[in-house]
Amino acid sequence: MPKTTNPRKTELHLYRLEPAAQMRDRDEWAASTVKETCFVWATSAQQARTMVEVETRTRQSQSQTKLPFFSPWSSSSFTTCDEVVPGAEANSHPAGMVFTETGPITEASRAQHRQEP
Repeated sequence: MPKTTNPRKTELHLYRLEPAAQMRDRDEWAASTVKETCFVWATSAQQARTMVEVETRTRQSQSQTKLPFFSPWSSSSFTTCDEVVPGAEANSHPAGMVFTETGPITEASRAQHRQEP
């Protein structure tokens, strides 16, 4: 899990990262185990992108895509990253945890996403 700033020392905001519709079929998505909307508490949009990238990274040895190997979550061409007003369900997820509408991204959920078409 990526390091985050201590929530007591800085204000965190909820960010929503969503794949751009016109980019969903690009080969670059092989670098991510998740291709659905993600949410994360972070101090900035850049930190939110980095946290989602780290938590959803595919091992390059398991990917069919060869170098250059970059995560689409880090690119504004591939994904949006907007600060959103948190709903009640978002408050149940701690800082540093990336989650989707169905729940937190975990090792088990990354494996499940890799198996889906």
